[in-house]
Amino acid sequence: MNKQLPSYPLDDAPTEVRWDALPAPKPGRAEYHKRRKAISYWRQLVLVIAVLLSFPKVSSGQLVPPPLYPSTTYAQGCSNPTATIPACGQGGIFSSTIGLSIDASTGMINLAASTLGTYLVRYSSGATCSTTATVTITAALVQPLVSVVQPTSCLLATGSVTVTSSLSGGSYTLVGVGATAGVSLTSTLGVFIGLAPGSYSLRASLNGCVSAAAAITINPAPTAALALPIAVVVQPTCLVATGSLTVTAAVSGGTYTLVGVGVSLTSNTGVFTNLAPGTYSLRVALNGCISAAVAVTINAAPTAPSAPVIAVIVQPTSLVATGSLTVSSPISDGTYTLVGVGLTAGVSLTSTTGVFTNLAAGTYSLRVALNGCISAAVAVTINAAPTAPSAPVVVVVQPTCLVATGSLTVTAAISGGTYTLVGVGATAGVTLTSNTGVFTNLAAGSYSLRVALNGLV
Repeated sequence: MNKQLPSYPLDDAPTEVRWDALPAPKPGRAEYHKRRKAISYWRQLVLVIAVLLSFPKVSSGQLVPPPLYPSTTYAQGCSNPTATIPACGQGGIFSSTIGLSIDASTGMINLAASTLGTYLVRYSSGATCSTTATVTITAALVQPLVSVVQPTSCLLATGSVTVTSSLSGGSYTLVGVGATAGVSLTSTLGVFIGLAPGSYSLRASLNGCVSAAAAITINPAPTAALALPIAVVVQPTCLVATGSLTVTAAVSGGTYTLVGVGVSLTSNTGVFTNLAPGTYSLRVALNGCISAAVAVTINAAPTAPSAPVIAVIVQPTSLVATGSLTVSSPISDGTYTLVGVGLTAGVSLTSTTGVFTNLAAGTYSLRVALNGCISAAVAVTINAAPTAPSAPVVVVVQPTCLVATGSLTVTAAISGGTYTLVGVGATAGVTLTSNTGVFTNLAAGSYSLRVALNGLV
């Protein structure tokens, strides 16, 4: 027969049972495994009984719960906590490690009289009812000290608050004031982020204790205090078909954006080149803030102006030895240039009105320039100042018996000349003129004949 398992009263149950006294199994593996299962069952049963017997007992046979306080941490200045007396026995005694002021009957802790620290509280009632709890006493709650991060840019428009040296086991409540009323946030870490600009009240709480409030202000996010960009625009010319712009006093750290039809350009310096004709919008961005837009227009490249049309050329005379010229309908903003050619080479004159005076006799080339474009040239000739014509050569017909007066005819009369016949002596007072050089009906006497051409006599 199999050997019987030992039996013990519950109070005397061993913590270890030896099974090596069992007889060796008889041949047959099925019987062997059956006996091993039975041994395992009894072994587990004995261990469970041993564990149960290690707990304190009450008269009803129920296990004793530890004396619990509402919390394990208390701050001085709060209400004194009272323990819950275990059900295992009334009339017991509370005790603790040195430094904690505790009522031995009720377990109430006098926070003001206790030294800061962590203590072991024990409740004992008779020989079978004893349990412990850990209690930590901290300094009285003070107004939270915080580090505030204000909004720094248009991209980061909210602030944050971080409590320095946050309470272990405590919590923090941030409540909006005024414009932020209705905001109520809690945190066990004392960290609050994403705070809209406004006023807040921050308090710390621990086990029902609430600290004085700390006033916190989150400033408004910085606005886009960016002035409108001021740019100098260089328009296209006949030589350069594209324009450019340069921002004056560019913002340090800013980014300028120039946007046109199908075009978007950026620059940290505010300089944009090779701009095709058209209309653009210029803005500057800094720290996420964007300025208002400035309209910029790049004109179409100009074409060359037409050749100048000369209204008047005044040639030299016997009285004025130089000539002049005046352009008809001069171009606004145009510049006229008169350059000598041949004998007048080296002469270069400019005029914005198209009027040139005191021109020496010779050949000139006249052009007009506008926006870098230069017209075709117009040739201008200033004649030499005229010289006095030669003395007239005449044929004189004297009076006869039949004709009492004489006449004279200039041979090879000068075209454009004017002949003047003036009486001398007895014929003084006679003055006759002729474009043909023919004078008739001349009374007997002396005369002086001259020819005038272009003011020269």
